[in-house]
Amino acid sequence: DGGWSDWENSTCSVTCGDGTVTMIRECNTPVPSGGGNNCSGKSINTDSCNLGECPVDGGWSDWENSTCSVTCGDGTVNMNRECNNPIPSGGGHNCSGESIDTDSCNLGVCPESCNTLEKELDKKSGKRSDNKSGKWSDNKSGGKRNGRNGKKEKRQNKKGNKPNRNGWY
Repeated sequence: DGGWSDWENSTCSVTCGDGTVTMIRECNTPVPSGGGNNCSGKSINTDSCNLGECPVDGGWSDWENSTCSVTCGDGTVNMNRECNNPIPSGGGHNCSGESIDTDSCNLGVCPESCNTLEKELDKKSGKRSDNKSGKWSDNKSGGKRNGRNGKKEKRQNKKGNKPNRNGWY
């Protein structure tokens, strides 16, 4: 009667991860002769094999923008991305390139500042601002004007009273 040889394994069907391996044996130990029976059973068998985690190279996520560095005019915006799409594993390579980049941004024309506006109004109207209160006075001396012709009006006391603390009778 014939007898089986030892199983001989072929290589795993993959270079990493899960695969299959084929095992082969022959009916040659001994070869059947003189009317002896052939070997019974299979000569080929498959089994699973695992050659460890496959290397996965990292991939970049989409760029995420931060807000512009200014609220108006020209500024910069930082852009960030992560090496997590996928995360490198199993000996895979990290992402190549930079994870941070800077770009320009423009949020439109900035409004004029109060100081610039004050100067422009001073030139046009002859008025000046009271910087403490933000109110406009009528003239540079701060005197009182009457309502009709805009001329200064001095109040005089015909009785000869002394002026009050504001200089008025």
